[in-house]
Amino acid sequence: GYTVAGIINVAFNSKIYNNLFYNIVSPSGVAHGIHVYGGQGQGTLIYNNTIYGIQNYGIFLENGTSGSVLRNNISYGNGGTWYNGGSSTTESNNLWGTNPQFVDANARNFRLSSTGSPAYNQGLTLALVTTDIVGTTRPQGGAYDIGAYEFVAAPPPSGNVYYVATTGNNGSA
Repeated sequence: GYTVAGIINVAFNSKIYNNLFYNIVSPSGVAHGIHVYGGQGQGTLIYNNTIYGIQNYGIFLENGTSGSVLRNNISYGNGGTWYNGGSSTTESNNLWGTNPQFVDANARNFRLSSTGSPAYNQGLTLALVTTDIVGTTRPQGGAYDIGAYEFVAAPPPSGNVYYVATTGNNGSA
């Protein structure tokens, strides 16, 4: 059989960030969102990725990897959240297997739906990742959001705003 993945990393000190991986399946039965090969995947930084609907693991660190750092990633709705066969792996501020409350995963809208998402304002500040997948500056709230998308509140209405006073003195701003 063969392995299918959104990214297969076989290099040293790679940086994998601000990616969206979804609906990855393989006829061989082996498909991961991010696959870091052992012996070659040393010092891989995996930051602020959203991984959904993967046949097997969202993130797969093969035996023999070392020094990988996983921060601010969402892995949800996959065959497995992540596998760590490596050594000296650091991981924090990830959302593993918890519903992140996407806007609409069926319609492929993987943005966070609201400030009530468990991914909202729960990430670490990372000097490497100052914007999200579409170029929105991080953070928009009090801290980085977990995943590839930074939550952006709806903008206030534009145009003329009219006020109706109960005294009959109506006006506009």
